[in-house]
Amino acid sequence: MIIPQIDYTAKDFSALKSELTKVIKQSIPDWAGDSESDFGVALVNAFSYMGDLMSYYIDRAANEANIQTTTQLSNLINFAETYGYSPSGPIPSSVYATVYNATGSLISLPIGTQIKVTPSSGPYSTVYFELASTASNIADGSNTGPIIFNQVLTSNTANSSGLDTNYYPLPVTLGTSDGYAYQELEITETGVVDGSVVVWVGQSAALTKWNYVDSLIDYGFSDKIYTTKIKEDGTTVILFGDGINGAVPNDGDPISATYQTSYGSYGNLSNTDMLTAVISYVPGYNSVPSGLTVNPSSNSATNGADMEDLSQLRVNIQSAMQTRNRAVTLNDYTSLAVIVPGVARASATSSVYTMVNLYIQPYSDGTSTPGMTTTGAADPLKFPALINAVQNYVGARCPINTTLTINPPTYVPIFISANLVVSDNYKALDAKVNVASRLLNKDTGLFSYNGYGFGDDIYQADIYRALMGTPGVNNVTFNYLCRRTQYTINTQTPSGTTNITLTTSTPHGLVSTNSVVISGVTPDGYNGTWIAQTGTTNNTLVVNIGSNPGAITVGGLVHLAPSGTSDITIATNEIPYLTSDKLVLTTTGGI
Repeated sequence: MIIPQIDYTAKDFSALKSELTKVIKQSIPDWAGDSESDFGVALVNAFSYMGDLMSYYIDRAANEANIQTTTQLSNLINFAETYGYSPSGPIPSSVYATVYNATGSLISLPIGTQIKVTPSSGPYSTVYFELASTASNIADGSNTGPIIFNQVLTSNTANSSGLDTNYYPLPVTLGTSDGYAYQELEITETGVVDGSVVVWVGQSAALTKWNYVDSLIDYGFSDKIYTTKIKEDGTTVILFGDGINGAVPNDGDPISATYQTSYGSYGNLSNTDMLTAVISYVPGYNSVPSGLTVNPSSNSATNGADMEDLSQLRVNIQSAMQTRNRAVTLNDYTSLAVIVPGVARASATSSVYTMVNLYIQPYSDGTSTPGMTTTGAADPLKFPALINAVQNYVGARCPINTTLTINPPTYVPIFISANLVVSDNYKALDAKVNVASRLLNKDTGLFSYNGYGFGDDIYQADIYRALMGTPGVNNVTFNYLCRRTQYTINTQTPSGTTNITLTTSTPHGLVSTNSVVISGVTPDGYNGTWIAQTGTTNNTLVVNIGSNPGAITVGGLVHLAPSGTSDITIATNEIPYLTSDKLVLTTTGGI
């Protein structure tokens, strides 16, 4: 008997059918196997079909056993639990709003005071925001000034039936303890905010608040603790101990909880939507006091983000694996930082091991400089809470006596000026638009959020390659490729007659002999390209304008005049970015 040679690479229907046909013909040389009515052909097709299915299942099983290739959220969540990482839920958006008191009396607004917004579009007809900190003693006829509201909704506050006799929210009943180890009770609502779950065990006089912990393993048999985990459907499970690591609730004890939910990115609402805001609930009041109103002014709700997706989970699980829950190397610090919900990137620097500087970038908020205000300052709606969360998480895993300093990134604006040689059969305007998209598209552009990160140097060759890959572009000549950091010129009455002394709001780093560009200043006589003179240092800028145009009534901007087309070195605390106003494209040829 001839033993057939088996091709183990045959995995799909066609390949398996071909191999099966060869085997049969070795035993039955006269069998043609070319008629669909042949029972032998039917058997070959059936076995090939089943073989294809089995190959698919085997490949899928192998893929699902690897963090990088799994496509099932449930599997990644199981990987996370194995390596001690807790996936994060949605991050609420925030907004500044002012509350006006015309009630006729002094009033204080407790934490949890709600405003209700009716968006013009989106999946939710009503979006709630809650006051983040108490606003005390608001006199009649006055207002709070801008205060922070977060896009969360505390359980049982959407209707009066969920409130107690003092008009505070009642805990939501989750179930009854069965007295067994590792009990799990589910909060059936999706979008529960991390750290917002408060669990109560028992009832009446025996009602006891239990404490949340990150991990049960660090606690003893009598500690009344619990932890939480997110399921693939977005719901949250509360997990109790086993009587060794964490106490077990007594058999028959009712278990209840209060918690907050959020819509994540759907809570990022425009200023137009926010103008529909009304106060809908004040804790301790059976109805909203008459004369109490809210005005978000022109503010939008920003910084909301959804539960971690597959790609974010992969990165964070691997970070948890690498660090083993401790910070030793600088890579450990950055890996631990990105585990914190809301942190997308991190970079650590240090000259001595007892002092570490950690720079963090939040998730994208749709701007070119996430987490920063239009003035370049750290966004108070984002960074204080984020820095505090990173400090608590990473700081607890540092060596003793290590000083950890956490800062926002330094965003570095890049200036690009280039001439495009366009093919004769392409429109020059289309070529410019396509090139701009290659660089600026928010999802795929070279300078998109997922493009350059901390310490990523910019190479002219990479920019050239991206531009040359644009249809219709035959050649590219760079005029400028350089940094373009701008500094604000203060309103002032400058001194001097020929050499005029100006001041900037922050140290500018310019030196004498630099060619600088001033723009946006009133009077217009200050605007133009000038040479910095002796005396230029820190916040002082001396320029030779030739005459004094007078008092500056509207401050403008100053930046180093563009020069050079060399590669740009980016420091470990810096992130480069490009905006449309700093991209200048000209064309030659085309139609």
